[in-house]
Amino acid sequence: MKWYIAKCPSGVEERCILSLREVMKKMGIDDCLGEYFVSPRKKVASDSIGARRIAPANYIFIQLNFDQKVMQAFKTVEIMSLMLNENLHPQSISQSEMDAMLGKVESKDKEEKLEFSIGEKVSILEEPFAGFSGTIEEINEKSQSAKVLVPILGRPLSLELQFKSIKRITD
Repeated sequence: MKWYIAKCPSGVEERCILSLREVMKKMGIDDCLGEYFVSPRKKVASDSIGARRIAPANYIFIQLNFDQKVMQAFKTVEIMSLMLNENLHPQSISQSEMDAMLGKVESKDKEEKLEFSIGEKVSILEEPFAGFSGTIEEINEKSQSAKVLVPILGRPLSLELQFKSIKRITD
């Protein structure tokens, strides 16, 4: 089986896979479908009212034994299409490329699980307080954030910051 890239509207990736699986089962070719992976959604910059938006996933990486019947199954699921190469043939990607992509996703998830403790001194990494340092006074593991007490102009200011926005100060 080789890996192929399919595109579909954002938010319906799982439904597209289920539809494809049903069509392939009815055609008697469900053994041609292997694993699949939906590209992860990512947070993008805040909009004018401060709300974070999510970038669409839209891509599904599917392991297939590709032939004409599989192509017909894709044509049946109209809102999902395979990415084509310059010769208008379905574009496959190598197992090593897929492994590298999955590895990057896993390591990114691991990086985001930072641990801090109350009373720990940290430096702020993001504007507008980048370069300031403070002390952690409260931790919220669920939201991966901390309240940091930062002295500004001689007065303490309590800021709620994401773990990725702070760095441990080592002596």
